[in-house]
Amino acid sequence: MKTYISVGIGDMIFLDSLLTKEEKESISEIYWACRFGYVTKDLLENNPSYPNLTNQYIIDDEVGKAEMANLDPVAINFWHFRPDFQRNFEVGLRLFGIMDDWNKQNLQTIDAVSMFLDESRPFRNLPLLILVINQMKTILFSIILLPLDPDKILHR
Repeated sequence: MKTYISVGIGDMIFLDSLLTKEEKESISEIYWACRFGYVTKDLLENNPSYPNLTNQYIIDDEVGKAEMANLDPVAINFWHFRPDFQRNFEVGLRLFGIMDDWNKQNLQTIDAVSMFLDESRPFRNLPLLILVINQMKTILFSIILLPLDPDKILHR
């Protein structure tokens, strides 16, 4: 199902640890209604925990900043169009062009704040955190080895 999410990378890592297998499998498209959706979406690309995810959409940073300037100028640098703030949510729906999907109940929202506060929701695991750590190890390994010239190492 089409899914509207408004969380940054840190919150997504935590949210991922609360979502059930069925909730993850229900997501076919994600509309990232937050500034750093472009970073977070890479973590879910081809992620086996989200096997039915086929498309992800983001809002251009300049567009998000301009819209947030009208809603809450203090929050421009950390713009989010959260579903628990009706005016912000409507802006996100409009920017993605999915108001009809919402009205026809063809769109689910993930209210991360409510989920974080729900004490009945068990902590499951941290697969996204493990993925991030593994990616960081790969990047660090590349950075360390990049300046080394293999020919110079082998011919000392």
